[in-house]
Amino acid sequence: MLDVVINHTGPVTDMDPVWPADWVRTGPACTYQDQETAVSCTLTNNLPDIRTDSKEEVELPEHLVQKWKQEGRLEVELKELDDFFNRTGLPRTPVNYIIKWVTDYARETGVDGFRLIR
Repeated sequence: MLDVVINHTGPVTDMDPVWPADWVRTGPACTYQDQETAVSCTLTNNLPDIRTDSKEEVELPEHLVQKWKQEGRLEVELKELDDFFNRTGLPRTPVNYIIKWVTDYARETGVDGFRLIR
């Protein structure tokens, strides 16, 4: 079994900066007392949680754009995102970017089943 955690961007480091506030929450830490303190929070310090509950459209984080540019794949990534959002009609919210990227992952690796825990 392969467990994939997709509700956070990974620890913040010098090489992996915190994503913009419209993408992630950096606190409070989860206390698991009720639904709110188990979902609208971060699992631990320094592990930003993607705002999968957000209905607001977001721009790509600048450091991700720069990464793709340095890797020579910016135009391809942007075209694929445009194609996805135009085809699906979904708003460009954090969760819908994740849907696009997980779909790509499934297509590229052949993983075609996910266990969802919420």
